[in-house]
Amino acid sequence: MIEKDYLKTIASRRKQTHVFKDFQHTGLIISEMLQDKKNRAFYIKLAKTINKQVLMEIAKDVSERKNVLSKGAYFMKLIKERGIFKNIILKKTWLKKKARKSGQQKLNLKKSS
Repeated sequence: MIEKDYLKTIASRRKQTHVFKDFQHTGLIISEMLQDKKNRAFYIKLAKTINKQVLMEIAKDVSERKNVLSKGAYFMKLIKERGIFKNIILKKTWLKKKARKSGQQKLNLKKSS
């Protein structure tokens, strides 16, 4: 009896969002406007580094266009065209993924040390 109630409360908690900061809320709104919930974390990162009003203006413009197939891709294209990324210093992880070292390279590094 208690287990069923507990499972129901856990299921209801899962549906709730845990938004604590303004940029998190902005990122979630943008993902809903662009119908791209798969990339919510990316939009939250953008909202953390870029001005909220600029992002919302571009997202509203893209969401009103009905002939756009991929609204998220078009949103990023407009951001890039406006040169918003030029003044922002991005982390290295955004620019390129770290190359993983193979097992042989790790062994060579250990031998040379």
